[in-house]
Amino acid sequence: MNGKSILFGAALVLGLGLSACGPRYLATSSSSGTEATVNFLTPTGSPALAFYDQGTNPNWTSTSVATSIPAAFAAGKEDAIVFDGANGLNVIRKNGYDYKLARWISGGNFYLVSTTREAGDPFVGESAKILAFNQTGNASLSFNKLAKDYWGWDYLDSQVTYLDGVQQVMQALVANPGNYDYYVIAEPVLTNAKGQLSANGISLNTVYDLQAEWKAAGYGPSIPAAALFFNTKHYEKKKAAMDSFLEATLERIDTAIADPEEVVEVLGEYGSDDEVQARFGFRPAQVTSLQGNGENRFGLFGSEAELGGNDGFANSFWTALGNEPFEKSLFL
Repeated sequence: MNGKSILFGAALVLGLGLSACGPRYLATSSSSGTEATVNFLTPTGSPALAFYDQGTNPNWTSTSVATSIPAAFAAGKEDAIVFDGANGLNVIRKNGYDYKLARWISGGNFYLVSTTREAGDPFVGESAKILAFNQTGNASLSFNKLAKDYWGWDYLDSQVTYLDGVQQVMQALVANPGNYDYYVIAEPVLTNAKGQLSANGISLNTVYDLQAEWKAAGYGPSIPAAALFFNTKHYEKKKAAMDSFLEATLERIDTAIADPEEVVEVLGEYGSDDEVQARFGFRPAQVTSLQGNGENRFGLFGSEAELGGNDGFANSFWTALGNEPFEKSLFL
């Protein structure tokens, strides 16, 4: 077993081991009226906010190692998987996995930050060191596209180091703030990093809001992030339960956008702040600060989001990167 598998296994044990910490989780029902379960896997961080009342659900596995998730597509055991949408579509298309994109969950919370550079400063140049996460993920893809084609940065691929997940970027940033000139990061991990660095008297500057830059460059209305994928074979067998799961997910997203106070209350029932952090990848207070006043800095896509359809939104991003559009058959 390699390191990624061990980490994924640890996340699975963690997800199940914490199931006694709180009282809530959704139970969906099949068309026959008997209880049916939807087994699902998600990364921690912003996408996990869409499942804020699922902390005690033993059928949910959350992991901070997003790069371990493609193996779950290959295994085909999960009813539903949340993953970087464009990356997931590409993995499914290349390998013929039995999953289709059912709905977009989030987008637009990627940032380029630095402890040594500020917005408007010239690019460091050939000595620049950049730390990012998930090389084939949307955050890294959009960063490289903007940096090379819109900002005019000239750097070698070897100047960018990629870690497995955004949580790992934060850990490296907090441990050695000046080790890299630039860090690609995402909310809510960004706010967590700012708080830890501020406690040590270090300022973390936002050099670019990648979402705003993507739109300004004319590449598309938004940068997609996480999407929900359904196993097509499982969907045929328990369509009613999985449709209910999808509907409930959308309801939770709408609540997380419009009423973050309710979300914080539910998260408080789950356990301590540390337990919530371990399970979801953020603390309840971050929901208040990032989702309050309608800011939605977790970047969730609610029922009122105008994305141009699941396939249209995916292809606005994917073709901007110079790729062939995704076929409609990849979408539920």
